Amino acid sequence: MVLNPLVVSVVIAAALIIAISVFWGFLSTGLQEADDPSESRPEDLSAFEKRHTHRPDVRR
Repeated sequence: MVLNPLVVSVVIAAALIIAISVFWGFLSTGLQEADDPSESRPEDLSAFEKRHTHRPDVRR
C-alpha cells in the first residue's frame, strides 16, 4: 500500500497538535499548582501574598 504524502503530512500535523495540546495542559496545570499560595508555608509567603491569602494560619 502506497501512502499519499498529503495524508501522511496531515496525520503528522494532527499528531503534533494533539501532543502540543497535552503538553500545554500538563505545563499549565503544573504552573497553577506551583503558584498556589495555599500550598506554601506561611513563612514562605511574601507580604503581598500574606495580605491577599485568606487562610487562618497566615498572620498579617
